[in-house]
Amino acid sequence: MKDEDKTREQLLKELSELRQKIAEHELPGSPRGRTGDALMEKDERFRSLVDSAEDSIYLVDRDYRYLFMNKKHLSRLGLLGDQFMGMAFGELHSPKETKTFIEKIDRVFKTGGSGQYEYKSDRDGRFFLQTFSPVKKSDGSISAVTVVSKDISERRISEMALKESEERFRALFNQASDSIFLLKSTDEGPIIVDTNYAACSMHGYTFEELIGKPISFLEDMETSKEVREVIRRLMAGELVTYDAEHTREDGSTFPVEVSAQMIRISDRPYILAIDRDISERKRMEEELRALSLTDELTGLYNRRGLLTFAKQLFKMANRGKKGMFILYADVDNLKGINDSLGHKEGDRALVDVANVLRENYRESDIIARIGGDEFVVVPVGSTGDSTEKIRDRLKKQLEIFLEKNKREYRLSMSVGLAYYDPKKPCSIDDLLTEADELMYEQKRLKKKGGQVL
Repeated sequence: MKDEDKTREQLLKELSELRQKIAEHELPGSPRGRTGDALMEKDERFRSLVDSAEDSIYLVDRDYRYLFMNKKHLSRLGLLGDQFMGMAFGELHSPKETKTFIEKIDRVFKTGGSGQYEYKSDRDGRFFLQTFSPVKKSDGSISAVTVVSKDISERRISEMALKESEERFRALFNQASDSIFLLKSTDEGPIIVDTNYAACSMHGYTFEELIGKPISFLEDMETSKEVREVIRRLMAGELVTYDAEHTREDGSTFPVEVSAQMIRISDRPYILAIDRDISERKRMEEELRALSLTDELTGLYNRRGLLTFAKQLFKMANRGKKGMFILYADVDNLKGINDSLGHKEGDRALVDVANVLRENYRESDIIARIGGDEFVVVPVGSTGDSTEKIRDRLKKQLEIFLEKNKREYRLSMSVGLAYYDPKKPCSIDDLLTEADELMYEQKRLKKKGGQVL
């Protein structure tokens, strides 16, 4: 009778009879008996070691029948003792898993070599790393295959989560409307190691044409000369923002606003540079200058300039469904400065405030003097920003300025912050009124001993 035709009961009976014959033959005290005892002790130590393993370990023959299972695998399959004896792999697993398992076992018997595979269990969805190794007889032929199955679910779940996170980041990276460059600093200058779709489209190059090229490849000569100074400031930990001219593949140039900072990826330093095409802004700035929309004393936009330029920002906020804050600032005690020190010193105070606002906000932000001692900045933040942080940032910039520039008076401002919500649109005049009221509320608090900006 062939082994595959034997029932489980017959196999168990034969195993029992074999054990009995060995016991009768190897009597205690005889040389063979002592050898048998030693082998049995060794076998027990081996079984104890295997049973204490955290991995599932089992042995199958050429007909895919189980010959051995450790406790870990018995527990996983819900079996006790010798229940597995004579059972085929397919009796405990799905047809799909059985088919794959048979292919792996056959490969070991055919090649005589080991193999390692990952698989996801149909039983509970967990992930395993399986190692298939041949068990060879003294003549070199293979009698069985040992399978060690290591549960790697936690690792695979972490890897899948990381991959999903990377895919989400890549999607956001490529959907950004601004050019994004990841640069590696070298002796020859920053080299492009990654970029997004917008950068390719904006400059007229393919991804492959940009990767590995120095960033100077896209910059005009004047901008390239400033790279060393930019790198120095980046290495010092600064967030560097500057305007530059970039060159397209067809040779034409266009203005960009570059924001760059040092970041670390896998503990290696890189430069992250975001370039925004400011052609439209430059065009509008020229129009504003032509229309005399600037304040003569401070060089900021005047009220007319603010209203003209802010319309475009409001349109962008509505289109992108992204809110923004507007800041309304009033110079404290300007009348007192004029009366005690003269109007020349009062004008100087206004210019100082203008310079503080320029230092604190981006060139792309609208900064305006709309009255004698009243200033407006838009936008100073967007949805999710904290008004406290916006105030603190301006306060810190003012303190830095006062430390560097000693005056006969203490320069301070009262500030109001109003939020524009695209879901509840309003006019710029309504928003200015709201910010103005909030500013006067702070001014009243100061007179009562409140915080001074």
